[in-house]
Amino acid sequence: MDPTIVLLAVLVAISAGALAYAFLFQQIEVEKKTTSRFKRVQAAETDRVNIKAARDRVQELSKRRKSMQDSLRDMEKKQNEKAKKAKNVACAINSYRLGWQFPFDNSTFSASARRLAPLLLHLSMVCRC
Repeated sequence: MDPTIVLLAVLVAISAGALAYAFLFQQIEVEKKTTSRFKRVQAAETDRVNIKAARDRVQELSKRRKSMQDSLRDMEKKQNEKAKKAKNVACAINSYRLGWQFPFDNSTFSASARRLAPLLLHLSMVCRC
């Protein structure tokens, strides 16, 4: 084979490739842009989903925190009421020891406190230290 024919065939192939690239360049660019836009839209959708999930988690945590605060507030209120009633019973017993009036008929005491008052008074007198 003659080297000029081979060289001519190579040049024809290169020029045909260059012409094909020149004509198809616009289509290749449009395809690249379309692909990049599609990827951005998909990323935006997943970002939106992630943001919504994060927002939901934050709302869930704030609801739990508020629920716990309410529960703790209720428990503290009940403990304070119990302590106040116990203090009232103790004060009433000490008042009775000192000879003051017997205050267990007062409606501020619960029925169980009024019922247990004589027994507590008796035990406090027996177990004086």
